[in-house]
Amino acid sequence: MPTKTSRLYEFPLEALPSPFRFVALLLLALSITGCRTGLTPLPNQESRTYASLLHWAADNGTPGSVLIVNTPTTNFAAAIGIADRHTGVPMQTNNSFRIASIAKSFVGIAAAQAVAEGKLDLDKPITQYLPPDITDHITNSGQITTRHLLRHTSGVYDFERSISHTLRRYLTDRRGKWTPERDLRYAYDKASDFAPGTAWRYSTSGYILVAMILDRIYGRDHSLDIRDRILTPLGLSSTFCELTEPGRGSLARGYENWWGLWWTDVTDWAPMTGAMVSTAPELARFIRAVVRNDEFLDPKTRSVVWGNRDKGELRYDFGISLSRPNDNAPWFFGHTGAAAGYLSFAYHEPEHDITIVYLANTSHMKARGLGRRRQEFTDKLSSALFDLSLKSRFPKDQSH
Repeated sequence: MPTKTSRLYEFPLEALPSPFRFVALLLLALSITGCRTGLTPLPNQESRTYASLLHWAADNGTPGSVLIVNTPTTNFAAAIGIADRHTGVPMQTNNSFRIASIAKSFVGIAAAQAVAEGKLDLDKPITQYLPPDITDHITNSGQITTRHLLRHTSGVYDFERSISHTLRRYLTDRRGKWTPERDLRYAYDKASDFAPGTAWRYSTSGYILVAMILDRIYGRDHSLDIRDRILTPLGLSSTFCELTEPGRGSLARGYENWWGLWWTDVTDWAPMTGAMVSTAPELARFIRAVVRNDEFLDPKTRSVVWGNRDKGELRYDFGISLSRPNDNAPWFFGHTGAAAGYLSFAYHEPEHDITIVYLANTSHMKARGLGRRRQEFTDKLSSALFDLSLKSRFPKDQSH
């Protein structure tokens, strides 16, 4: 796979004198809330290949990325671009990436295992599991259950929507010590988005609370249970919880590009709450095992995760969401993730045994708001990959 590098200059904000740094930060704040830059068109469907979609990602500002597609007839694994802009080291398929919100899938499965063991009741209020110094600051905590948190139906305010949190975390204290408790405080005493169980809205705050509940249940950090119950049994030796475990593998450096003018290496910005690091091959193994492999999850846990799933209505549960390229296509099960410098998604479609994992070392933070261009990029690429994998059952042209 040929590499593609940008000629744009890599520029750390800290290298600017203080007055100019302030202006740069102001412009950065404006980029988070403004500016529009369109994406180039996807390759024509008639000539579309997995390789061409990787090149499309590179053409749209991705320094480096990895794509794995596994089906009964295809084993595509390729990397494009670079893992380190400073040294020019090319991206490899076994490079590690921060997987951001895909960590919710690991937390969700750990919660399901606790339910199967009788240690967690999904329908008890969270006030029975967490202390008052937390729940007293969560609106409707007496009515919110762990099930609500896992399904994003709790109405708990998501701290990532807080402007003060965004400015503090990404501008003035990017390298500070950001613990889950510190992030969660930006959700404290905020009005609920809705009454628990009456609507749906994505909330990272909710999954912080789930992780805290697991900590209380087991009397130790939930990352230890994720390692003992998920990572070790599946042989995920390069996957780890970044805030609580030593590093493993070779982490691709993460970057953001501002207005097409300069790159910033954001690898040493504080990891997101619950941050996990993994590789494309290991994420592929994980998501396929959770969705399809009966040998990984014991029957009780598998029943907890999948027993009440209604494909037509319940689109998110236990950290597993549903997606598909069109209304006539089968469902893909998995999750996406985005953190400063990193973008990821991992999905499995059980009917045709299709696994797709994509990892990149930029989050496309630049343009049309902090998440809008990123969402457009992710939606287009994932939909194209879903569609191509379903159509290309015998893809002879996908190996180059």
